[in-house]
Amino acid sequence: MVHKTYQGLLTVFLLLLPTACTGRSGPSEQPTSREEPLASLPAPHDTPSSSSTLPTVGATYPYLAPRACRMTPMSVHEARQRFPAWWLDGHDLAIGTPIGALYEGENKLYWIWQHPAPHLNLVGVRIDGPPSKGPIIMGGPESGGPSTVTFSATGCWSIHAEGNDQHLDAVVYVYPWTCRPEGLRSRSTPVASQEPCTPPET
Repeated sequence: MVHKTYQGLLTVFLLLLPTACTGRSGPSEQPTSREEPLASLPAPHDTPSSSSTLPTVGATYPYLAPRACRMTPMSVHEARQRFPAWWLDGHDLAIGTPIGALYEGENKLYWIWQHPAPHLNLVGVRIDGPPSKGPIIMGGPESGGPSTVTFSATGCWSIHAEGNDQHLDAVVYVYPWTCRPEGLRSRSTPVASQEPCTPPET
C-alpha cells in the first residue's frame, strides 16, 4: 500500500514538472512579458537633414551657428590619406578641417582629389550680410594636399571649389578670429576686425 502511494505521488510530480519549468499553469495562460508590440512604440526622432544647423558630431564650436545659415554637414572625424579631420564631400573632391570649425582669417585645410587636376579654383561669397571685404584666398598646393584658406569676414558663406570635372559646393559658418582656441591663435595671423566671440543677434 505504501509503495503504491509513493508511486502515485511520483506520477503527479512528473506531470507537474514541465509546468513548473515553463512558469505556466496551463495552456490558456498569457505570457507575462511587458514588452510592447513594435507597432505601438514611438517613432524615432527625425534625423538632421542636409540643411541642418546642428554641430558636426564630435567637433567643438564656440556657439551654434544661426539657424538661418543652413550649413552643409560634415562627415564623422576620420583619417583620410593619413590626415585626421572632419570632411566636406563633393563630387570626387573633399576638404578636411582638423578642428571641425572655420574661423575668420587663416584656416589649415586639406584637399583630396579622386583624379589628378592641374589647378583648383576656390571661390566664395558671404550670404548673410554685407559683401565680404575680399575673396577667399588659398595658399599652398593647388592640386590637392595641405593648404591655408583665408576667410576675410565672419558669417555664413557659400563656397565652390572646382578642378576639371571635380567639384564641391557647401555652406559653412565662419566664426570670429577671437573665437579661436588659445592654442591655435599663435598659428594664425590676427585680423584687423577683432570682432568679439559672441553669437550674432537674430
